[in-house]
Amino acid sequence: MAQLLEGHEQRIKDMTRFPQEAFLDLLNWLKGHTDLDDSNLVSAEEKLFMFLYIVAHGTKFRVIAELFQHSMDTGFLRDP
Repeated sequence: MAQLLEGHEQRIKDMTRFPQEAFLDLLNWLKGHTDLDDSNLVSAEEKLFMFLYIVAHGTKFRVIAELFQHSMDTGFLRDP
């Protein structure tokens, strides 16, 4: 995730359809106004990125799990 946020800004825009600044603004708003937060296994940034990637590309959740190297069996988006 750090590579996306610290890398060339076009990369995150291509993947989420959001400019980097808008992604970070949305992330900060969600963290301040909703229950979005880091879990034991997945950061809030990853959660938002995964959601936006699915919406932007119509990708299946299994593809995202593979892309981020998370097991579908661990319930990685849920808090314990």
